[in-house]
Amino acid sequence: ELAAHDHALGRRVQEDLCLMIEHEGELVLGAASLCFPGRWRLSEKIGKPMMAIHQPVARYASDIGRATDDLLGRLTVDRPIWRLNWSLVDDPALFQPTGHGVSDGEAVPPEQLSLRVERQTLRRLPDTGAILFTIRTYVRDLSEAFGQQADREHLASTLQTMPDDVRAYKSLTAVADQAIAWLRAAR
Repeated sequence: ELAAHDHALGRRVQEDLCLMIEHEGELVLGAASLCFPGRWRLSEKIGKPMMAIHQPVARYASDIGRATDDLLGRLTVDRPIWRLNWSLVDDPALFQPTGHGVSDGEAVPPEQLSLRVERQTLRRLPDTGAILFTIRTYVRDLSEAFGQQADREHLASTLQTMPDDVRAYKSLTAVADQAIAWLRAAR
């Protein structure tokens, strides 16, 4: 029954939908309607708890995993939350099931990079206690997304101060220095 509802709802909204359900005292990814993954595969995440789902995320276990679990535990039906997640990608395609940590090969020129932003919402569902996690993905050319010099400088500073393990996780190791120089030179 859940799968039939998932399928119907997934065809009616633009967002990807992930349903986190309680299983043996922790939230697991129980169902999903996923069209535009950002460098992950549903087959590798389904049925797993939050910590295992986010295992590849740099600093998740050490810095934010417990806080995320606490936040989700306090989530109520009447108070959904949202967040933004961003990355720079060398391919503007919405469907990108692979690629985290890819840093070998030639770096693409910064002007060929795109900004990928995911608007994510989390909402506890009534009666079941499950959490609906939605992901709406937007992609824009880097030059279009950062038209103002102050915005370009902010991104350049963010990239420059980003820890190496986070750069590697976001597949930015090969392009970060060139992107910083390009952002600062663009007028």
